[in-house]
Amino acid sequence: MTQAERLQRRIDAYLAELRRCLGELPPEEVHDILQEIRGHILERTEASGELTEERLVSILKALGRPEEIAPLYQVDSVVAKARTSLSPRIVMRGIQRWSVVSGWGLVLFVLGIVGYATGGSLMLSAIAKIISPDRIGAWVGGGHFSIGTVSDPGSRDVLGWWLVPLGHALVAVPFVVRALLGVLRAIPADLRAAAATLGASPVRTWWEVDARAMRRPLLAGVGFSAAISLGEFGATTILSRSGTETLPIAIGRLLGRAGALPQAQAFAMATILLLLTTVLVVASGVHERAGIDA
Repeated sequence: MTQAERLQRRIDAYLAELRRCLGELPPEEVHDILQEIRGHILERTEASGELTEERLVSILKALGRPEEIAPLYQVDSVVAKARTSLSPRIVMRGIQRWSVVSGWGLVLFVLGIVGYATGGSLMLSAIAKIISPDRIGAWVGGGHFSIGTVSDPGSRDVLGWWLVPLGHALVAVPFVVRALLGVLRAIPADLRAAAATLGASPVRTWWEVDARAMRRPLLAGVGFSAAISLGEFGATTILSRSGTETLPIAIGRLLGRAGALPQAQAFAMATILLLLTTVLVVASGVHERAGIDA
């Protein structure tokens, strides 16, 4: 066996061990990583002249042992998936893997646990509040904050008025997202690359390319969402309490009363609601058409 064959076998053994350590990654990612490492070894070999046993050992030592560099690639892969995912499980899994190799990852992992736990508690309290609005909520008083039920009569519930706008946001936000997705997907990647080549920072690139393209569709989406929010009735019927009624709820309450005056008030409010909705829809349509023409 020649020296070149021995060195090639050593490189193959190193890559085989790295492949084993990268076991949980998708096969196509593993293939790309191995090709990257092999290319790096070849570049270092060409730069150093003739490949010898000592030089190969030095190159592999600079790269690091497979069991040391494999977690870094695994973290990069998981974090990349977490950045584009809305699943709390995937996001927390990515942060957890990052926390193994970075102190900032550990800090973010702790903050993520606290944030998701608090958010989950608030969501459960919000659902339970529909069933028992007087006993369940987020309470502030006596120098403490608690979620759920409270025995202190001096505590004040802060989980109340904002449920209505939250419910409206859950209904209306998808329309804003729908208005923006098509525009963002249509932006050529070359524009961002050109901006970066000309020296623009990531923030400047986003402002000049993405934000400029999103401006009119965002205004159109916000207008349509506002029109939907004005007429939203179902979720508001469940979430609204005394003092947090919306226009459709007030109209329904007035129509349920006997007498000509409440009905006249309801018709007047319905006219106002119709005019506001018409203005928002027309303005949103104008902005959306202007964005298409531009």
